[in-house]
Amino acid sequence: MTAATPDGGSAPAAPSDRSPSTLGVSGSALSATWAWLTLGAALIVLGAVVVTGFAARAIVLDVVALWPIGAAALVVVPVAIVLGRRVPVLWVVIPLLLLTWVLGGVAWFLADGPGGPPSRAADLVGPTVDPELGTLEVAIDGTLTIAPIVDAAYAIAPALVGGDVGPPESFDALDDGALSIVTRVREAAGWYESAGWRLGLRPGPVWTLSVVADRIDADLGTIAIDRLDVAGDGVVRLGVGSGAVSQAGGTLTIVIPPDTAASVVGPATVPDTWTPTADGAAAPVAGDGYRIEVLAGSLTIEEAGS
Repeated sequence: MTAATPDGGSAPAAPSDRSPSTLGVSGSALSATWAWLTLGAALIVLGAVVVTGFAARAIVLDVVALWPIGAAALVVVPVAIVLGRRVPVLWVVIPLLLLTWVLGGVAWFLADGPGGPPSRAADLVGPTVDPELGTLEVAIDGTLTIAPIVDAAYAIAPALVGGDVGPPESFDALDDGALSIVTRVREAAGWYESAGWRLGLRPGPVWTLSVVADRIDADLGTIAIDRLDVAGDGVVRLGVGSGAVSQAGGTLTIVIPPDTAASVVGPATVPDTWTPTADGAAAPVAGDGYRIEVLAGSLTIEEAGS
């Protein structure tokens, strides 16, 4: 591009101040600023979820375990000091590596693997046997979730949410096809305290369960129950089958499949289709089924899908 001169000629136009190199440096500086701000926000959020108990403190162990990523960021620092003016993008790489370190640790914690993150060091996995009968006792001052598993006879793990319940400790014995399990809370849990436990049971055996917890969320839809003694607030979902259920406290909802034989002894809120009996109520389905006894607490019985 040319510009007119006083004698009517032309001369080259003055170069623009916004040269490509200047734009490149400014763009890299802006990107680095945003990267550092994003890293700061991620650290603040991580600290907040740990302090408030939204996530268990063990999440910090998973972040720390990925320290090689943070070390890589430190290696980039002297390179950026030497070559930063010619390769300004190096200053962006540093906060991005640190951000990857933090977010990678969080993702590792939430995904429960792969490779066994440090936060799962307190998990318990029972034997891989498939006994005919199983007996388990569990009592905690926290939240207990129960779900079916297939890889072991049972498994217990701390919850991902923060709290003051220690990690599990169990004692099991197998005798003539019967597996007996007793659990208890470990002392001096440190980083592995949480809001409660996650309990997994293999559907193969017929189980006798004694469950006491502040909050219960049990999915027993594929797990055969011979007897269930339960105390706590929450929900227990039963599958098609039969067994004795005894409630010893708490505000509990028991969900049974439709067209399942069941009866209740004691005060309980039941579906409209149930028939009152001398000591409780019964489902309009003939045959052996669940025999539910209310010893204490408040019970509601619902049919799945209703």
